[in-house]
Amino acid sequence: MNNLKIVLTGAPGSGKTIILNRLKQEKSFSDFLFFDEMARLLLEKNPEYRKNWHDFHLQIFKEQCRQEIEAKNKSFITDRGTLDAVAFHYEIINTIKTTFEDEYRRYTHIIHLESTANLGDKYYKTDRIRTESIAKVLEIENNLKNIWGNHPGYMFIKANKDFENKYKNLLNLILKSFSAFINMYLGCFPQIFIKLFSISKTFAIDSFLILSVL
Repeated sequence: MNNLKIVLTGAPGSGKTIILNRLKQEKSFSDFLFFDEMARLLLEKNPEYRKNWHDFHLQIFKEQCRQEIEAKNKSFITDRGTLDAVAFHYEIINTIKTTFEDEYRRYTHIIHLESTANLGDKYYKTDRIRTESIAKVLEIENNLKNIWGNHPGYMFIKANKDFENKYKNLLNLILKSFSAFINMYLGCFPQIFIKLFSISKTFAIDSFLILSVL
């Protein structure tokens, strides 16, 4: 795998959409493809999916696979990866007939954003698509940790009440987490290092502070 394949994952209310939309505006990511959350796209088109969760999450898995295949060798950042469907509806694992290890190989990094549900009612907000209770969100959060946590590029980013934290708080840990990838491909793909350095100069995330890199 010669390019960055990055998953932004997290339970509802984790800020994935905000971060993905900011990344889309950054010139440093101009060569990246961006995939919006498939579940939200499908529910906005057809709310009836809520009546059959198994078929809904199976369709999410299939559509996620399709767009990643179409990306070919391009770097991408995706709002959720294939195994997120399993975190929300574990029963589909028997239908999709894959393994965690096979799905891990699709991606270089998994960035798990902790949901604001962990901060309480004041910070966690629902909408017409995000309808889960805090208890349900915390259950999904734990499922995501269990499913993605063994990926070699897994990082966990704690929710933070201070939404003004800038990317400078994340820089050193992000570069550290990518160091293995850079070392592996630096000889053949020096532009990866240049791109990451450029990102460190220009890109800011206001909503989260990385507290641990696993």
